[in-house]
Amino acid sequence: MSNWNPAVILYDASGNPIELGNGQPVAGNLRSSFSPDPWSYSTGIKGDALLDSSGSLQTRGPVHTDEGSFRDHFPGSSLSTALTGTPSFTNGSTTVTGSGTLFTSEVNSQMYVKRDSDSEAYWARVAEVISDTELELTEPYGGSTGASASSWSNWVTDTTGSITVGSSTVAITNGLGSGDDTSISRLVDYGPLYVQFLASCGTRVTNQNAYIGLVDDVASPSERALVLFDASLGNTQVVFRTTVNGNTEDTTVTLPNGGVTTAEHRYAITMTGQSVSLHIDGVISAHHTSQIPLPYTVMWAVAEIENTAAVGSTTTLTINWYWVNNANRVEIANSFSGEPIPSQIVGKNPAGLPQQVSVGSGGGLFVQPIEFPTFQAFAADVALTTNKSLISLFLDGASTQLLKLRAIYIRNTQLTAITGTVVTFNLETITGHSAGTAITPTSRDSNDTLPSEVTARTGATVTGASAAVWRWEWSSDEWTGGALDTEGFQAGLQDVFPNFSKKDPALKPFVLRPGEGYHIKCATTTTVGSFDLIFVFTVEDD
Repeated sequence: MSNWNPAVILYDASGNPIELGNGQPVAGNLRSSFSPDPWSYSTGIKGDALLDSSGSLQTRGPVHTDEGSFRDHFPGSSLSTALTGTPSFTNGSTTVTGSGTLFTSEVNSQMYVKRDSDSEAYWARVAEVISDTELELTEPYGGSTGASASSWSNWVTDTTGSITVGSSTVAITNGLGSGDDTSISRLVDYGPLYVQFLASCGTRVTNQNAYIGLVDDVASPSERALVLFDASLGNTQVVFRTTVNGNTEDTTVTLPNGGVTTAEHRYAITMTGQSVSLHIDGVISAHHTSQIPLPYTVMWAVAEIENTAAVGSTTTLTINWYWVNNANRVEIANSFSGEPIPSQIVGKNPAGLPQQVSVGSGGGLFVQPIEFPTFQAFAADVALTTNKSLISLFLDGASTQLLKLRAIYIRNTQLTAITGTVVTFNLETITGHSAGTAITPTSRDSNDTLPSEVTARTGATVTGASAAVWRWEWSSDEWTGGALDTEGFQAGLQDVFPNFSKKDPALKPFVLRPGEGYHIKCATTTTVGSFDLIFVFTVEDD
């Protein structure tokens, strides 16, 4: 059995370990075994040991949940940036000092630094920034001793070909020789990890392989989870490869929706201790559970091209952005087995409507309403006729979306003196409509585009009309602004309040699925009066 450090050890006043009895209050020296790896522990001050409602021991300790997370969209024209002032490096030492340097504002513990005169083999990772003029490295510096111009970078580079940066894209091109290797890499952490990158690969070249993903060691990886642009495949396929202890699991994947690897696609790798999955453009493409990296193996993010023999031409691997989310699980339960349970933050406003939880520019959480593309179909001053379809809305059966009627307005606009009647308006489902006058629904946001499968009409010939699913009664008598009569009162109400609106979050609005529609019909024997009719609806994914 491994030499495992227990998560909690209790001691008596003489420092001797205590066996926990049944509900005996004791003083404990608490040790946590998760900060950030399961083999280390920290010692806290002594205090009362408490039990929770189920009788289990309560503990607390430091945790790390996102150490190593990053998103790089490759700004500027180079992967490295000059440091201000003159840093001083000493071969074999972890301490870097500086004259006129600004380490606290220019460097953090996820970056790499080196003297410009030293080769790229000597990029050194920063462990801690002490002050503007002093920082510590994670390992002794391997380059030469001296004080001179130096740089920082988010990535370690290894170049026998070329690495160029421009237009928020890094382009990697390898050399032609056997064994040539060109890569960018940076240390992340152990899983669970969620990796995304927007990438493309040029023409495949025999004896030359390009890949992007996670490896345990850049120079000689033995554990991998990566997308391989295999030279033996065409430009519509990639290989999803996972490896552990010399054993490899490969899945050949055809890009969804007719995609080609010479164009940019969004690749996503989800790595846990139990499985590794690949998504391409949001489509799950492969799922491995056999040969996958071990749970506590520290991984590197990498993009690399390597030659297995001399080549006659080269290819180019481009990355538009690279994102790693280190999702180390915070253990709250007293025991745990299996993968972390997927969760979603859901909120509601005081009216009970759903809220979207987001992160602001300052890093704090805030909520905002979920907003869908919203449109209104407006039929103005429609003259009444018996059984006339006053307004209709239809979603063609070829659509992959649905419509939700959020509000319906029926407004009396009759100003000419007439002898009105009480008019019944029926809301009915339909299976089609034609003729009449076409209405173009308008959007509330110029960025929203109405699907071509959505049509609206007034005075249409409808098919498949159902019995009324809802109805309203209004007087069609003329009204005058400011007149103290029933019609004036009703018209005022209609300008402010819709005849229907979705208010109760537990109730669905009227929903139109492909091949379905709704219309409002004048269900009264009358030929006098005119009304505005408005459907307010959203376009949503099914």
